[in-house]
Amino acid sequence: MEDFFQTVLAICGGVSIIGGAIKLIISTFNPYKKLIKEVDEHDEKLSNNDDRLKELEDGTKMLLKCQLVVIEHLTTGNHIDKLKETQEELQEFLINT
Repeated sequence: MEDFFQTVLAICGGVSIIGGAIKLIISTFNPYKKLIKEVDEHDEKLSNNDDRLKELEDGTKMLLKCQLVVIEHLTTGNHIDKLKETQEELQEFLINT
């Protein structure tokens, strides 16, 4: 009977050791999973910001082009056709954004 109890205790001890080892392995990889999740979130945010920056850049280019055409017209008095063309481009840009 004593051998039976020792065998049961040995089995329980083995299960306990294996359970502790599994818990240690899981806790070791848990920060890694968290880091991967954070990196994915940051990638998504960077992608969104890149899109916003591209839109801002396009808008700035359009404004500078309009200003250039107006300056040309004010200095020379010509380029009315270029003013109309740029006005249409600006309207298209504003409608599409």
